[in-house]
Order: sequence, then structure tokens, then C-alpha cells
Amino acid sequence: MSKIECKVTVGVMIKRKNKILLIKRMNTEYEEGKYAFPCGHVEEKESLKEAMVREAKEEVGIEIQKEDLEFLTVMFKKADKKYVNFFFLCNQYKGEAKNGEPNKCEEVAWFDLNHLPTNMAQMEKRMIDNYKNHITLDEFGW
Repeated sequence: MSKIECKVTVGVMIKRKNKILLIKRMNTEYEEGKYAFPCGHVEEKESLKEAMVREAKEEVGIEIQKEDLEFLTVMFKKADKKYVNFFFLCNQYKGEAKNGEPNKCEEVAWFDLNHLPTNMAQMEKRMIDNYKNHITLDEFGW
């Protein structure tokens, strides 16, 4: 039996009342021109929550404490590569959202959870559906 090699990523749904923060991706070779959560790869010697705190600060300038991240769902996705994606919810943070990576992000904006843009990234669409339906494990693409 062969070993499965996966990339591990984290993403966060930053929520303010009934609105969520999304970034419009560009120059990333993944879901170009579509809205997604602040997210990124977990680096070596970094916990999932540490990676999420770092990514939120880098991408949207928001400071999150690890204890303010609530686990939402994990997705095991097979595409051109295999990914394990951990998603968190954050209701408490410091700072105002801004574009911290203008070379990778076209826009940072708040959207009503029930009126999202039509050009959402596929994984984020699934994650929001999972959130609304209380699904914590999702495997797709197999």
C-alpha cells in the first residue's frame, strides 16, 4: 500500500454579526478572481491555530488569539494534489480588515452570510454549506 502525501492548509471564517470577511484571490494559480477565506499552508513546526493566526495577520491585518479560534470543519480534498483543509470560526479579533497582500488579493470585503457573491471559491461554498448544516468532516474529489 502506498503512502498518501498531503498538503495541510488552514482557513478562517471571520464573522461580525451576520457578515463574514472574504478576500478576492488573484495571482495565486488557484480560484483566480473568486472570493475565499483568509487561508494558507501550515508551515513546519507550526500548529494549525498558530498558522491561522499568522495567515490572518498577513492577509487581512487582523489579530486573532489562538483561544478565539473555534474548529468548524475539516475537508479531505483530492484535486491535482491531495489536501487536508482545516477551517475555523473567529468571532473575536483586533484591528480593521485591510488588504495585506495586494499582490495576491484584489479585494477584502464583508458579505452577509445569506447573500454571498456568486463568484465564491468551490471549497468555501462547501465549507459554508457544511457550517450551516453542522457537518464537521467532508471528503470530496475521490
